[in-house]
Amino acid sequence: PDSESGSLANHFHFATEAFLDSAGYSEQVFRRVDKSKYLIETSAANLSTEWTAGGMVMNIEDLVLYGRSLRDRKLLTKEMGNEMFTYRPPVSDMVGLDGSGAAGGSLAATGEQYCLGICRTLETGHGLGPSYGHLGLTLGFSSCVLWLEEHDVVVACATNV
Repeated sequence: PDSESGSLANHFHFATEAFLDSAGYSEQVFRRVDKSKYLIETSAANLSTEWTAGGMVMNIEDLVLYGRSLRDRKLLTKEMGNEMFTYRPPVSDMVGLDGSGAAGGSLAATGEQYCLGICRTLETGHGLGPSYGHLGLTLGFSSCVLWLEEHDVVVACATNV
């Protein structure tokens, strides 16, 4: 089904200068939806190129269930679940081919530790303690699922911009 039939939500992306420089803009695929020229509808884009980005489609309730299932080690064997949550320091603290690291610095500087498919954040900056989770970003969508370990709370969020 397509977004015009009302079966799926449309998705949008900010057409910032950086986005336009790296991704480009086609009036045949994208359309501007506001007078500010910064918001474009990207519903017609082909997202099949995501490949290993996951590309799972789920509602927010399912995302919370997914987070709980990972936390409770129900999706994987006990051994694999434990492995997923185990941090092993990299040979180098820097990430990225250019050495820029996460958020422009090293993982140690951001308080993040990448485990097996999830990230452990040691300090959230707002007193809620460490969290485990992952962010997902693709054209027109972003989502996140986090488990706040000290409070045993799973938080999920999703946007279509």
